[in-house]
Amino acid sequence: MAAVLNSDWVEQLELSAKHPPEFFKSISEIDGEDRVVPQAHAVRRAWKDLDLDGVLYLDKAPYAYFKEVQRIEPELIRKLHHKLWNQGIAPLLVVISPTEFQVYSSLALPAKRKEDLFQEDRLVKALNRTANVLELRKFAQAIQLGDFFREKPKSF
Repeated sequence: MAAVLNSDWVEQLELSAKHPPEFFKSISEIDGEDRVVPQAHAVRRAWKDLDLDGVLYLDKAPYAYFKEVQRIEPELIRKLHHKLWNQGIAPLLVVISPTEFQVYSSLALPAKRKEDLFQEDRLVKALNRTANVLELRKFAQAIQLGDFFREKPKSF
């Protein structure tokens, strides 16, 4: 089961003012009575397979999955990235630990067991959660506006 949504990261990434159909905080929000969510079945499946904590839509398409973890563990990240790549729906996975954010591309091939997880442009960006406000704002905007596609084109 997904961790209880920690509003700290939602606020840090400037997502607290966003609501469905732009930002979903739970799988139950996808099934709201008053909306049709594009690719709802695929997002529900991803939510269950990756045990997600949030999904951001951009231009009516799943854009970023959010996953809270207790700590960044390479084997867990390897499995999450492989599932993300295999599904091929959202281009970004934002992994949130108590100390940092890590953004991964779903378009980069998954690392094999002996390969370095952080090679081949899988890791798009990492940022310490205690970064200054300006850095966090720039990071949040990069997630919400698609700036990572311009900043790290090899990852996509």
